Amino acid sequence: MKLESKKRVRQFDNILISFICCYFLLQSINLFFKIAIGEPQWWSLFSKIFLGFLLALVLLVIIRVKPKILFVEVILIILILIPVLFNTISYNYSELDTTIFNFYFVYMPLGFAIYMISNMGRAMRILYKFSWISMIILIATILLSKRNGVFVSSEEANNSYNMAIGYSLLLDSLLILDHFFIKKKLVDFLGVIASVVLIILFSSRTPLLCIFVYILLHLLKSPSVKRKTRRRAFNIIVLSIILVVIFYLFFAKSVYYSLFEAGYESTSLRKLLLNPLDDSSRFTIYSTYFDNIMQSPLFGYGILGGWTLNTYPHNIIIEIFLSFGLVFGVIIIGYGVLLLYNAINCKNQTMFRIVCVLCGYNFHLLLSSSYLKSITFCMLVAVCLKCTKASKKVYYNRPMTEIA
Repeated sequence: MKLESKKRVRQFDNILISFICCYFLLQSINLFFKIAIGEPQWWSLFSKIFLGFLLALVLLVIIRVKPKILFVEVILIILILIPVLFNTISYNYSELDTTIFNFYFVYMPLGFAIYMISNMGRAMRILYKFSWISMIILIATILLSKRNGVFVSSEEANNSYNMAIGYSLLLDSLLILDHFFIKKKLVDFLGVIASVVLIILFSSRTPLLCIFVYILLHLLKSPSVKRKTRRRAFNIIVLSIILVVIFYLFFAKSVYYSLFEAGYESTSLRKLLLNPLDDSSRFTIYSTYFDNIMQSPLFGYGILGGWTLNTYPHNIIIEIFLSFGLVFGVIIIGYGVLLLYNAINCKNQTMFRIVCVLCGYNFHLLLSSSYLKSITFCMLVAVCLKCTKASKKVYYNRPMTEIA
């Protein structure tokens, strides 16, 4: 590759990586203004203008390099707009505008960007640095919102439960944990511990499960983990589970009530210590939407259709069946599982690392949220497609070892 060509590829990578990093950092800053000090009108306007500028810039660059992406984007938008315009399916219109706009014009460009990055190793290093900045902002958000041990937002004074904070911390902690597994730095370990404590105190339980899934996936499939290390790690996990069970049986209630009397209250902590098997009405949601699927099993209701409870189905499999029916749903899920399997078994360590982080983060889609609302779902699909492409041929005309 000529020097000028290499320089052009690096500049292109810089634009794409900067877009991804700036977007995630902007989300943390938005949370800071919204939760900690109340969202000023000037900041709300500035953040929207800045995000619009970033999107316009990165889309122009991507389309210039890969014109076919514009065709893909237009086709996908048409597929969703046709049933909306002709009212052929039952949509939840309260969710339609923001969800569809974010998915097609924010989350999909994030997927395009990560798919077209040439040097994924460099991207991971930069994302790691930005994750620390983001975590510091989120910690400052929590500290400024703390009143008598209760997590307080500007919208709800007695709220001790914030999903947005939890999932932002989750992404930061996964990136830092990924770096810890590579470099074994104490500061990374302490950062992960701090984020886990904050998630327990101020967010939901699902991010904790996502971190556990990430660790398990890394230990089972990472090319860099030796068999002896795997054995030790699983011994530690088994011992930790035994200690957690003992703690729950004998000490959990007394610890919770001691914290409560000291003025500390947390929804997640209460559920973890007093009722860890509480399903948060998931069974009711799943059974209702399963009945809806059976009422239109062939073609489903379309994207966002059939949300009779005025909330997302809290499970990506149920949501796909609800949207596309059983036949197309099985095809989509089967293809997705195949892509995920190929990506997890990727021989390139750097690609595996990013797949592992995104899989861990998106595991929450089996228990919460919607894939249309997940900021990293399109990124996971893009990375899986990239791994599949790399397994068939050498992409960017370079050996796999150079991509790391």
